[in-house]
Amino acid sequence: MIEGFRAYLKESKHSPWIYSIVAIIGALPFLGMIFKDWVPTLENGRHIGEALLFTGYILLVIFSSCLIMIMTLLKRKLVELEHDKEQLIKQAEEYRSMLEDHRTFGTIDGMTGIYNRSFGLSFLDQQIKIAKRDGTDLTISYLDINNLKVVNDSYGHSAGDQLIISACSILKENLRESDVLCRMGGDEFLMILPNCSLGQADLVINRVKSQIESFNRKSLWSYKLSISIGVATFCRDTDMNIEELIHEADTNMYYHKRRDKGKRAVAMDE
Repeated sequence: MIEGFRAYLKESKHSPWIYSIVAIIGALPFLGMIFKDWVPTLENGRHIGEALLFTGYILLVIFSSCLIMIMTLLKRKLVELEHDKEQLIKQAEEYRSMLEDHRTFGTIDGMTGIYNRSFGLSFLDQQIKIAKRDGTDLTISYLDINNLKVVNDSYGHSAGDQLIISACSILKENLRESDVLCRMGGDEFLMILPNCSLGQADLVINRVKSQIESFNRKSLWSYKLSISIGVATFCRDTDMNIEELIHEADTNMYYHKRRDKGKRAVAMDE
């Protein structure tokens, strides 16, 4: 508390006046003693000394009371400041947590837990630049879940959502750490396979196809998981851009989708 009062005096613009008042009040009792005991020859010296002495004591009591009040207020203020400090720290932690959540939910699809369209397009654009610069392979696959509308209409949207989640789970299990799977919207997805040739992408597709067939054999659902897929490889010679690459994969996917339309079995074509 004393340290807080000292800090207050140090920072306050009124500190010279405070020191002057303290000095005057502290001097009054001594002046009273001088008039009372050391200047008895002066007329009314004793009375003046006693008056000054009494006044000094009274002022000291008043000043001490004021000092106690000031120190009490300072202590209360320090407690409030400490509380405010704790609140600011807590708010800062909450803000960092909210910012982290925002960054996470800004790139992740809420239902499936995979990357969203915005992140997928940004990642693909980056990989195209790397493929152009380093001359590396880059293959993408555009996927669409067949007959999702039929499942939604016949069994409800929760069944359709579960179909999407199951498809994403199978796809993720067959990707490398360097690969990215993102949801482009609704029942459409994009697989981005850096450093992957068309032949290597075929191996990935065959693994996915085999796992989906196994999933359908074990499933108790009245409907089957069916996926159409189109593949496209980045062509450096033609300076292909991101729109052209996705359009090629999307066109190939719709070709297979139209060919296998109406089938309830898995439609997975390389």
